[in-house]
Amino acid sequence: MKKKITLRDIAKLSDVSPATASIVLNEKKNQGISQKTWDRVKKIAKKNNYVGNNKIRRLNKRKFLFFMEEFSYNNSVVSSEFLNGFHDYDLLSHQFVFLFNQLSKKNNIFKIIEEFNPDGFIVATSYTKKINYDFNKIKLNKILLNCWNDNFKGISILPDDYNGSKNAVLHLFDHGYKNIAIILAPDFWMKGYRDRLNGWRDAHSDLNIEIDQKLIFKSEKSEIGNESRVGYNATKKLLKISKSLDAIFCTNDLIAMGTYQALKEEKLEIPKDIAVIGYDNSNIAENLKPELTSVQLPHAEMTQKSISNILNENILMDNFKIYVDSPLISRSSVLIKK
Repeated sequence: MKKKITLRDIAKLSDVSPATASIVLNEKKNQGISQKTWDRVKKIAKKNNYVGNNKIRRLNKRKFLFFMEEFSYNNSVVSSEFLNGFHDYDLLSHQFVFLFNQLSKKNNIFKIIEEFNPDGFIVATSYTKKINYDFNKIKLNKILLNCWNDNFKGISILPDDYNGSKNAVLHLFDHGYKNIAIILAPDFWMKGYRDRLNGWRDAHSDLNIEIDQKLIFKSEKSEIGNESRVGYNATKKLLKISKSLDAIFCTNDLIAMGTYQALKEEKLEIPKDIAVIGYDNSNIAENLKPELTSVQLPHAEMTQKSISNILNENILMDNFKIYVDSPLISRSSVLIKK
C-alpha cells in the first residue's frame, strides 16, 4: 500500500519550511509568501495528490503569539499584571505562545511567525513607549499592548494616563486642597509621565486655577532608578519653596514613598497637614502608613482588551488606539475636607 504523502513531504519537495507549506495548503493569504513560492507548493501538492486536513485544522484551537518585550527580573511585577489579564476561558479556548524579549534581533519576528504559523500576535512592552518596529508587512491580526507606532496598521491598547492624572488632581481640588505640587520621575521623556503632567495642568485649567510653575518638580536624569530618593529630595525642596503647599501628586508610588519619609522628618502629618497621591497602585501603596491613594495602571484590563480584539477575524488596516481607564483608588492619604 502506497504511503500517504504528508505536509512535511510537500514542504521538503517544495524546498520550504513546514510552516510555509501549511500556510499555502490551508489558504492563509497575505502572509508575506511570494507568488512564485505559493504556486510551487500548490503545484507539487496537486502533482502528489496531497489531501489536506483543513477540517481538522478548523476544529483546532486558534494560535496566538504573545511577545513580552523589554521585560526583566526588575519589572517582573508588570509582566505578572499583564498575565493576570488572561482568564481561564482564554487559555482553554485558544493556544497562546509566550515569548520574552525576542524582537530585538532584526527580522526575528518573521522567523518566529514562520515557525509557529499563528492566527495573530500581541506585542507588550514593560512601560508605555513608542516602538519603531515595522509590522505592516505581516498580514495578520496584531495588537500593540502598552506601546504604539505612528505607522502601525492595527490596534494599540494604552493606559489613559492623562485622564487618570487629571481625575486624581480634580479629586484633590474637590476636597478642598488648593496648592498641589507634582513630582515627575527622572525619565520624564516617557509618554506616560508627560501625559500625567498634562493631566495635572488641565485639571487646573478646567477650574480656572492659575498654575504655579514652582510646584512642578522635574528631577535630574542622573537620578533614574532611585525614585524614592527623588521623592524625598523633591519634597524637601518643595516645602522650602511653598509654605502653603497642602498636597503632592507623585507620578509613581516609589516617589510617594520618598515623599512620606521627607514629610515624616519635617514632622508633617499625612493627610492632616499634606495629602499625597501616587501612581501605579503598586504593592507599595497598601504597605505605606497611612495607605496611599493611588491611580491604578490597568495592565490586566489592557491584556483582556487585547485578547478580545485579537480574536476578531477581520484584519484591521487602520492605526487605531484604545485607551483603558486608569481609576483612582482612594485610601487614607487624602483627607476628605468637605
